[in-house]
Amino acid sequence: MRRLRTLNRALVVFGLALVMAGTAAAWQDPTPTPTPTPTAAAEDQEQQGQEEKCPPEGLKDVQVTKVRLVPPFDEKTEKATPRPASGKEKKNLPVVELRDTIAVTIQGLDVLLAQERCLQENGEERSIVLYLDRRPLPDVVAQPPSDPSQNVLMFPLSRTEDSRDVWTYLLGRPRLRDREVEVSIGIDDQFAVKSNALVYLRVIPRGWFSFWVLIFGIFAVGFFLLARRSDLLRDPVTAPAGARPPYSLARWQAAWWFFLILASYLLIGMVTGDFSTSMTGTVLVLLGISAGTAAGSAFIDASKTNRTSQAQDVARAQVLWKQIEDLDAKNATLEAEVRTSGDQAKAQKLADNEALRKEKLSIYSKLTNQSESFLLDVLSDSNGVNFHRFQALAWTVVLGFIFVGHVFRDLAMPQFSETLLGLMGISSGTYLSLKIPENPSPDPAQPNPPAPPE
Repeated sequence: MRRLRTLNRALVVFGLALVMAGTAAAWQDPTPTPTPTPTAAAEDQEQQGQEEKCPPEGLKDVQVTKVRLVPPFDEKTEKATPRPASGKEKKNLPVVELRDTIAVTIQGLDVLLAQERCLQENGEERSIVLYLDRRPLPDVVAQPPSDPSQNVLMFPLSRTEDSRDVWTYLLGRPRLRDREVEVSIGIDDQFAVKSNALVYLRVIPRGWFSFWVLIFGIFAVGFFLLARRSDLLRDPVTAPAGARPPYSLARWQAAWWFFLILASYLLIGMVTGDFSTSMTGTVLVLLGISAGTAAGSAFIDASKTNRTSQAQDVARAQVLWKQIEDLDAKNATLEAEVRTSGDQAKAQKLADNEALRKEKLSIYSKLTNQSESFLLDVLSDSNGVNFHRFQALAWTVVLGFIFVGHVFRDLAMPQFSETLLGLMGISSGTYLSLKIPENPSPDPAQPNPPAPPE
């Protein structure tokens, strides 16, 4: 009996314990909390560790492995039209031009993309850009149809205001020979990744070069023929029969700047494709100065209508012509005597007379509006060579060479300072001011003496 009572008590205690355990379970959250497996915990910890690494590891191993030219897409045929292969392209080196698109293959592109995201999360607006010869092109970023999953990015070779300096370095001092350029990529304002990829950059497009050279050649040859056969670059005066008027310094200056600026404009547009914004204020001022000088010179020549002065010049020219005839007669006699006797005193006298004849002939040519030579025509008047004409010619030539050198080096029209342009204006103004008192030309209504024989 005692054992039976003990057993009953144990059963009661066990039953109470079960009831209390069930009650406690009822007050708890019915959703069980899973115990994380060691594998999931390790993955979460690894992912969290990767997010904390910035910059990511492996940047030194990123490398450009290949570059190819993307053929332009023809909308009519909906196919790419490849450019005809050249000898250099057959050597696995593509030939590219400005405004082409290239495809760059990168080993480890995902690491570089992680670096880009890391910088952007830190508030730095940085992008992956194209590098040419280790120089970044800020606005040249990857565009569709780039496929980062295939480690390929496509970049258009475009020239913008921000990338102007880099393209000036690449395209400046243009030659017909293609230039070898290293292609790479990298984060803007950082270093380029390693690269062994090269392309040939064609600075001057062959087709456009032939076209514009033909156009410019037609203008230049036509102008040259007109200048030779007409009075296009000569003073608007009447010359004796069989003679040509003298060359005009003002007209030559205007033609000089016109052709320099035209050639520079075509070169810049042909290489860079910029035909709309290459002109500068300096160009307009130079054209204005040259045009104003030509117009002022023509006005001054037309305003010299003093009949008294013209009559004096005609009389002076007739006197000079008589003196030249007398010297010709004396020189003929002296020349015969020198051949017969070989007298050195007479030979010296003959040389002096010849020098005097040339001097008088030069003055006569100026008074009668006859051309002597280009340099003598633009540098002298009836009083001889003048410094103000030489000054205007010298500054025109010097600034012209500086202008052409700047365009050839930088592919941009120069910006001369106000002081330099003022100097050019003063030189032209001095020429016009001192041209007023120059001896006026004879009256075209009065016949000039015939041109003397040479």
